[in-house]
Amino acid sequence: MSAAHRRRRLRRLTGPTGRFAIVAVDHRDSLRRWLDPDDPDGVPDERLARAKVDVCLALSDLASGFMLDPEIGLPAVRETGALPRRAPIVLALEAQGYFTDPGEGTTLLEGWDVARARAEGATAVKLLVLVDPGSGEPTAQQAATVSSVVAQCRAENVPLVVEPLAPGVTAADRRRVTVTSAEALTALGADLAKLPFPVDPAVVTDREEWFEACRELDAASRVPWVLLSGGGDIATFAEELSVAGRAGCSGFAVGRALWGDAIGLPRPARRRRLREVVHTRLAWLVRVAERRCRPLA
Repeated sequence: MSAAHRRRRLRRLTGPTGRFAIVAVDHRDSLRRWLDPDDPDGVPDERLARAKVDVCLALSDLASGFMLDPEIGLPAVRETGALPRRAPIVLALEAQGYFTDPGEGTTLLEGWDVARARAEGATAVKLLVLVDPGSGEPTAQQAATVSSVVAQCRAENVPLVVEPLAPGVTAADRRRVTVTSAEALTALGADLAKLPFPVDPAVVTDREEWFEACRELDAASRVPWVLLSGGGDIATFAEELSVAGRAGCSGFAVGRALWGDAIGLPRPARRRRLREVVHTRLAWLVRVAERRCRPLA
């Protein structure tokens, strides 16, 4: 179906200057561990839902869109009115559980497909795809999963965001694996790539090397891309975003690096920190993106 139609829907996820400023709160298994490291399995869904709602309420005036999960996040923001019905949302379609056994690969969440996501108001869908941490290539099974979702997205005129995940990739291999995975996954027909910074900033300190790695990543991706935060500190991410933006990325998708130190606080303190500290951080990232990143064409 129409690539132009999908591009129009993708533009709904950008801010007024055409840059992406997406706040990711689609975490499930990992969020349970952040909320209670000692007993993540004991964290009830209701507690996850409250955390996601608080983030959306605090940041909706700055975020160009939100990345949510269908199981907990989407129902919670709908029921509470934390986001308007037509707010731009990227809905994550992957099931959870692969962190403990990455060999199983990414699978779709049971009962969900692109048609249902669109019916529930999703602007776009996202798929996290496991790739080999040595080569950066997806397995044949993972490539088939992506291709299947691409076909659904084209039938429904819904854009697809792909995100590679290379569990255990070494700092020495990170640039090569990130570039290879971006090229391999975007060649399968995605509309936007959500990509990690291609070098480890704790190991590679030369900013010119940062820029050259990002230029290589930009050349490898066949579609526009946004930088993901990967859970690092916010100051480092802002610097990475500035470099990636000069190299050609079109914005960011930020999660734990933005709200991680607020999410586990008691709810009144969490809400206060989200309003007073996290909101300021997001405004900073939006300014960096507007100055440095390439607008979506």
